[in-house]
Amino acid sequence: MLQTTGKPTPERQRVQKTLFQEKQTIIENCLFGVDINPNSVKICRLRLWIELLKNAYYTDESGFAELETLPNIDINIKQGNSLLSKFSLTEDLSDVFKKQKFSLRTYKDAVAAYKDAKSKDAKADLQRFINEIKSQFRETVINRDPRRKKLATLRGQRMLLDNNTDVFGNFMKDPKLVAAEVIRTEKFIEQIETEITDIENNAFYRGSFEWRFEFPEVLNEKGDFVGFDAIIGNPPYIRQEELGTGAKTYFKKTFATYSGTADLYVFFVEQGF
Repeated sequence: MLQTTGKPTPERQRVQKTLFQEKQTIIENCLFGVDINPNSVKICRLRLWIELLKNAYYTDESGFAELETLPNIDINIKQGNSLLSKFSLTEDLSDVFKKQKFSLRTYKDAVAAYKDAKSKDAKADLQRFINEIKSQFRETVINRDPRRKKLATLRGQRMLLDNNTDVFGNFMKDPKLVAAEVIRTEKFIEQIETEITDIENNAFYRGSFEWRFEFPEVLNEKGDFVGFDAIIGNPPYIRQEELGTGAKTYFKKTFATYSGTADLYVFFVEQGF
């Protein structure tokens, strides 16, 4: 354990600094965690900071009077539902990143800068910037929804139906047929609008975790999800039947291992693979 009294010896300083920097490299670049329980997230962050504190060292710049500042490792440990995402891991987002005001490289650089931010103000500014980037990513992906394209087409068709007369005021189509077409088109518009609203405002997705946006370190330069080298988890053992019809519908649509009755750990295993 580090002794905090007395001037450190060169050898102790070398060992402490080396261990600190190696642990920091591993924590910042190799460890990523997600848990649905906010208290578990806080405990995990605290344990990692304590691990670094074990090898805290005095900085040369301070004349060995001050300990090295701990990095902002909290950004690697996040709260969310590991099974629940609005956006697929395999969805092609290359066009999304091209349309952004901020590039994927800018996002990765911002996350790296956050980890080294020395003051609360700098940390807060970078966090706002990161949130803005993620918000733009989400908005662009949402706008790619084929439902929205279909909705725009239907609205265009609806406007054309209102112009059923030529320049001389004569009907181009039978008004009765046009009226029936208007009713049918408006019905389709209402149906798609309801679907979009249900998805975007669905409380079921409130705790969703978007792996594509939260950990840019595991995206390649095209924005494809490369993934992790190893997965360690302790999934909850809960029957899916206890979670209601919304969860059942989502699991059936999302996971190949779905069956009528199952335990949630099965989906965690599939997600891990």
